[in-house]
Amino acid sequence: MLFITAGMGGGTGTGAAPIIAEIARELNILTLQLLQLLLNLKEKKGVS
Repeated sequence: MLFITAGMGGGTGTGAAPIIAEIARELNILTLQLLQLLLNLKEKKGVS
Protein backbone atom coordinates (compact mmCIF):
# COMPACT_ATOMS: atom_id res chain seq x y z
CA MET A 1 0.00 0.00 0.00
CA LEU A 2 1.30 3.45 -0.94
CA PHE A 3 0.26 6.74 0.64
CA ILE A 4 0.92 9.88 -1.39
CA THR A 5 0.61 13.18 0.46
CA ALA A 6 1.17 16.42 -1.40
CA GLY A 7 0.35 20.09 -1.38
CA MET A 8 -1.06 21.15 -4.73
CA GLY A 9 -0.44 24.61 -6.11
CA GLY A 10 3.33 24.74 -6.15
CA GLY A 11 5.53 22.71 -8.42
CA THR A 12 6.77 19.68 -6.53
CA GLY A 13 3.53 18.06 -5.34
CA THR A 14 1.59 19.08 -8.43
CA GLY A 15 4.21 17.59 -10.72
CA ALA A 16 5.38 14.57 -8.74
CA ALA A 17 2.13 13.17 -7.29
CA PRO A 18 0.57 12.14 -10.64
CA ILE A 19 3.82 10.54 -11.80
CA ILE A 20 4.17 8.55 -8.57
CA ALA A 21 0.51 7.49 -8.80
CA GLU A 22 0.97 6.33 -12.41
CA ILE A 23 4.02 4.24 -11.50
CA ALA A 24 2.10 2.70 -8.58
CA ARG A 25 -0.77 1.89 -10.94
CA GLU A 26 1.59 0.17 -13.40
CA LEU A 27 3.01 -1.89 -10.53
CA ASN A 28 -0.53 -2.69 -9.30
CA ILE A 29 0.07 -1.09 -5.88
CA LEU A 30 -2.96 -0.01 -3.87
CA THR A 31 -2.62 3.77 -3.48
CA LEU A 32 -4.26 6.43 -1.32
CA GLN A 33 -3.66 10.10 -2.10
CA LEU A 34 -4.11 12.89 0.41
CA LEU A 35 -3.90 16.22 -1.37
CA GLN A 36 -4.26 19.76 -0.10
CA LEU A 37 -4.87 22.79 -2.30
CA LEU A 38 -2.62 25.60 -1.14
CA LEU A 39 -4.16 29.05 -1.37
CA ASN A 40 -2.35 32.34 -1.41
CA LEU A 41 -4.16 34.38 1.26
CA LYS A 42 -1.86 37.40 1.17
CA GLU A 43 -3.62 40.65 0.38
CA LYS A 44 -2.21 42.81 -2.36
CA LYS A 45 -2.22 46.42 -1.23
CA GLY A 46 -1.83 49.23 -3.71
CA VAL A 47 0.41 52.23 -3.18
CA SER A 48 -1.52 55.25 -1.92
